[in-house]
Amino acid sequence: MGQKRKVAVGDVKPGMYVVELDRPWDQVPFEAPFELQGFFVESSFERERVGEFCNFVYIDPQHGIGADSYLDDDDVATVNAKGVEANESLFELESEILVPVYHDQLTVEEEIARTREILKDTHAVYADVIGDLKAGKTIDTAAVKDTVGSLVNSVIRNPDAASLLIKLKRADDYTYLHAMAVCVNGLAMGRYVGLPESELNILGAALLLQDVGKIKLPESLLMKTQKLSDQDRRLLQIHVDASVIMLRENSGLDRASIGIIRSHHERYNGLGYPRGRKEAGIPITASVSGIVDSYVAMISERPYRPSKTSFQALMALYSERDNLFPAAVVENFIRCIGVFPVGSFVELSSGEVGVVISRNNFAQLKPHVMLVLDKKGKRLKEAKTVDLYKQDTNDDGEKWSISKVVDPSEYKLNPDDFFV
Repeated sequence: MGQKRKVAVGDVKPGMYVVELDRPWDQVPFEAPFELQGFFVESSFERERVGEFCNFVYIDPQHGIGADSYLDDDDVATVNAKGVEANESLFELESEILVPVYHDQLTVEEEIARTREILKDTHAVYADVIGDLKAGKTIDTAAVKDTVGSLVNSVIRNPDAASLLIKLKRADDYTYLHAMAVCVNGLAMGRYVGLPESELNILGAALLLQDVGKIKLPESLLMKTQKLSDQDRRLLQIHVDASVIMLRENSGLDRASIGIIRSHHERYNGLGYPRGRKEAGIPITASVSGIVDSYVAMISERPYRPSKTSFQALMALYSERDNLFPAAVVENFIRCIGVFPVGSFVELSSGEVGVVISRNNFAQLKPHVMLVLDKKGKRLKEAKTVDLYKQDTNDDGEKWSISKVVDPSEYKLNPDDFFV
């Protein structure tokens, strides 16, 4: 545990990690979105910039150097290992999930091949589950637990491998891809907040199967290309109870997993369904499941609406903190996904184009990027991975930073060519 410590701007120096200002982030002209992550003071330039607008800041000495002296603050908040105030985080809401804290065991490149096979198995198992439920048969719960356990172990070793593959994967069947994307992103979130492996397995099974009740809905509703009417939405809500009933009758799924499925559409303000539970009446894991489900739906293109970018989706969720979801869940999810999510294609300030393959947890504006096009737009014969946090210039001495997220089709890039 470290502490969020108050420091006068005159005492700010390079090497400090700033987590909060003395005023809202949107009142200073810093590069957005610092408010999601904080930033390192890397030179006297950043120190002077802070001094132009602030009288004091808060730093986290655990992630940067400390100060020679600190200002008094009657309410100095303790922060956890990810720079989140403990009194606002999942860690206090469910303190028993503090351990273990995970660290990457393998690189993305080392984990990717194994994860690709696990995702193939997951797809096959999910297809079998849907087929069995449609036929009124008992599902193979052991197979579900085995494949979820394999996916959990992969996410524990390195969450970015599964996140990258699921982002780049293209599938004609939205239902299958949505279920797998929800499972992968939800497990990454669970790992991020420190859920123990046993709890990750329970959460993973719920995430994968939470929408199976949709097989009881009319196909015309699921395939509808127009905006859903109020009557359509009421009919759609039946899928939650349908999922619970089918899984109770046709599986040996843990009661805890079924409990998550039952509550994943409940909302903090009490306006969710099917029972209108609110605030503390909703399990934290169900809120995690709900926010991941909402995020994946928003970034997915549907016949009746275009998809949002990841940043647009995260900002939409941020605007609903303590309304649709607890603020702590929203803020931790944003930190988990990152400003530039794994699998995003980006253009660098030098003109090169690449795909984000892993994040830097404490410098989200500077992830690991696999370059695929040079600055003239030509395909590189060999992809080159760079850590934008450690390497700030290219071979020509040009400054490296991400200029924008791009659509790979604009550069005639097929995501299936990368890792898949």
